[in-house]
Amino acid sequence: MLKLNIKKLKVVMSIIFSRKKIKLFRYIKNGKFDYQLYKKIQIEGNKKKFHSVFAKDEYLKLITDYCLATLKKKKIKILCHGTRNGFEQSIFKKYIPKCEILGTDISPAGVNLPMTIVWDFHKYKKEWINKHNLIYSNSWDHSYDPENCFNVWIKCLSKNGLLILEHTNSHTPSSVSALDPFGIDFHTFLEKLIIWGKSKYYLYDFIKTHDKRNTIFIIIKKF
Repeated sequence: MLKLNIKKLKVVMSIIFSRKKIKLFRYIKNGKFDYQLYKKIQIEGNKKKFHSVFAKDEYLKLITDYCLATLKKKKIKILCHGTRNGFEQSIFKKYIPKCEILGTDISPAGVNLPMTIVWDFHKYKKEWINKHNLIYSNSWDHSYDPENCFNVWIKCLSKNGLLILEHTNSHTPSSVSALDPFGIDFHTFLEKLIIWGKSKYYLYDFIKTHDKRNTIFIIIKKF
């Protein structure tokens, strides 16, 4: 966990909905949302954890097999958000050599990494709209505004494309911090996705594993 002088930064914690089921850290300075504070914390955290890898090769292979079977094509366009050191891109490329893949991270530490750009995943490029067959992230818990964040990602998904969100014990309220501002339990997450999705996207499928992290992949499609 990134250690910060909370009093010095004047950051306050705001817990929304149920205290046990969902938490969201608010980056507040002088009574207003401080984007630069959020960005600073994320960049510092990235640098400290740059060589750490959360994603697992075997699970990315599982996702790959699922996507190839569902999409029924081998040449696909992939967007990965919050990729830190580029591990996810390299694994997807290994299993789908013909894929076109791009990873994003807000930290400039990855500026020279292959298949990576420095980018805030709350935003999108015009050329991304409706273009990606697969969008994957295990870093959605770094969002300061998850509802808007998922809406942005859905815009970049192609027709019949798949948005895959990895949920583990590390994505729950107990893991919320200044670095990981959003935490939600699995069932509450499904409820919120249904509400947030409205006429934009819907829950399509799940891939459940049996590891100690209680990893479940939530698969979403756009209407």
